[in-house]
Amino acid sequence: MISADNPQSALEVLERERVDFLMTDVNMPGGSGIQLVQKVHEKFPDLPVAFLAAVIDEATQSRIEDLGAPLFIKPFDVEELLSMLELLVPQPAAEPAEQG
Repeated sequence: MISADNPQSALEVLERERVDFLMTDVNMPGGSGIQLVQKVHEKFPDLPVAFLAAVIDEATQSRIEDLGAPLFIKPFDVEELLSMLELLVPQPAAEPAEQG
Protein backbone atom coordinates (compact mmCIF):
# COMPACT_ATOMS: atom_id res chain seq x y z
CA MET A 1 0.00 0.00 0.00
CA ILE A 2 1.24 3.46 -0.92
CA SER A 3 -0.23 6.66 0.45
CA ALA A 4 -0.15 10.25 -0.77
CA ASP A 5 -1.12 13.40 1.12
CA ASN A 6 -2.59 15.34 -1.79
CA PRO A 7 -3.70 14.88 -5.41
CA GLN A 8 -0.38 16.03 -6.89
CA SER A 9 1.59 13.56 -4.76
CA ALA A 10 -0.84 10.82 -5.75
CA LEU A 11 -0.30 11.53 -9.45
CA GLU A 12 3.47 11.47 -8.92
CA VAL A 13 3.20 8.07 -7.23
CA LEU A 14 1.09 6.75 -10.11
CA GLU A 15 3.70 7.93 -12.61
CA ARG A 16 6.54 6.01 -10.94
CA GLU A 17 4.90 2.99 -9.24
CA ARG A 18 2.78 0.11 -10.47
CA VAL A 19 -0.56 0.51 -8.74
CA ASP A 20 -3.46 -1.94 -9.00
CA PHE A 21 -6.12 0.18 -7.33
CA LEU A 22 -6.66 3.78 -6.18
CA MET A 23 -8.74 4.71 -3.16
CA THR A 24 -9.05 8.42 -2.50
CA ASP A 25 -10.88 10.61 -0.07
CA VAL A 26 -13.30 13.05 -1.66
CA ASN A 27 -11.77 15.91 0.34
CA MET A 28 -8.00 16.18 0.23
CA PRO A 29 -5.53 18.91 1.14
CA GLY A 30 -4.58 20.81 -2.00
CA GLY A 31 -7.47 19.58 -4.14
CA SER A 32 -10.28 17.11 -4.35
CA GLY A 33 -10.39 13.39 -4.89
CA ILE A 34 -12.82 14.02 -7.73
CA GLN A 35 -10.26 16.15 -9.57
CA LEU A 36 -7.65 13.48 -8.90
CA VAL A 37 -9.83 10.72 -10.36
CA GLN A 38 -10.64 12.83 -13.43
CA LYS A 39 -6.90 13.16 -14.11
CA VAL A 40 -6.33 9.48 -13.34
CA HIS A 41 -9.03 8.50 -15.84
CA GLU A 42 -7.18 10.54 -18.49
CA LYS A 43 -3.72 9.12 -17.78
CA PHE A 44 -4.57 5.64 -16.46
CA PRO A 45 -8.00 4.75 -17.88
CA ASP A 46 -7.86 1.11 -16.76
CA LEU A 47 -6.97 1.84 -13.12
CA PRO A 48 -9.87 0.95 -10.81
CA VAL A 49 -10.78 3.67 -8.31
CA ALA A 50 -13.03 4.14 -5.30
CA PHE A 51 -13.88 7.07 -3.07
CA LEU A 52 -14.07 7.53 0.70
CA ALA A 53 -16.03 10.28 2.43
CA ALA A 54 -17.22 11.07 5.93
CA VAL A 55 -20.00 13.40 4.80
CA ILE A 56 -21.12 14.04 1.24
CA ASP A 57 -23.72 16.23 -0.44
CA GLU A 58 -25.98 15.12 -3.29
CA ALA A 59 -24.11 17.11 -5.95
CA THR A 60 -20.78 15.52 -5.02
CA GLN A 61 -22.33 12.06 -4.88
CA SER A 62 -23.77 12.63 -8.35
CA ARG A 63 -20.31 13.62 -9.69
CA ILE A 64 -18.83 10.45 -8.21
CA GLU A 65 -21.57 8.34 -9.80
CA ASP A 66 -20.82 10.03 -13.15
CA LEU A 67 -17.21 8.86 -12.77
CA GLY A 68 -18.43 5.29 -12.28
CA ALA A 69 -16.56 4.78 -9.01
CA PRO A 70 -17.88 3.19 -5.82
CA LEU A 71 -18.25 5.40 -2.75
CA PHE A 72 -17.63 4.24 0.82
CA ILE A 73 -18.99 6.37 3.64
CA LYS A 74 -16.77 6.41 6.74
CA PRO A 75 -16.83 4.36 8.81
CA PHE A 76 -17.27 1.62 6.23
CA ASP A 77 -17.56 -2.15 6.36
CA VAL A 78 -14.16 -3.71 5.66
CA GLU A 79 -15.78 -6.88 4.28
CA GLU A 80 -17.72 -4.78 1.77
CA LEU A 81 -14.49 -3.07 0.73
CA LEU A 82 -12.70 -6.40 0.28
CA SER A 83 -15.56 -7.77 -1.82
CA MET A 84 -15.44 -4.70 -4.03
CA LEU A 85 -11.67 -5.03 -4.43
CA GLU A 86 -12.07 -8.61 -5.60
CA LEU A 87 -14.41 -7.37 -8.34
CA LEU A 88 -12.37 -4.34 -9.41
CA VAL A 89 -8.76 -5.46 -9.16
CA PRO A 90 -7.66 -8.02 -11.74
CA GLN A 91 -6.07 -11.08 -10.22
CA PRO A 92 -2.83 -12.36 -11.76
CA ALA A 93 -3.27 -15.37 -13.96
CA ALA A 94 -2.20 -18.63 -12.40
CA GLU A 95 0.89 -20.12 -13.96
CA PRO A 96 0.37 -23.52 -15.53
CA ALA A 97 1.69 -26.43 -13.53
CA GLU A 98 4.86 -27.99 -14.91
CA GLN A 99 4.48 -31.47 -16.28
CA GLY A 100 7.22 -33.77 -15.23
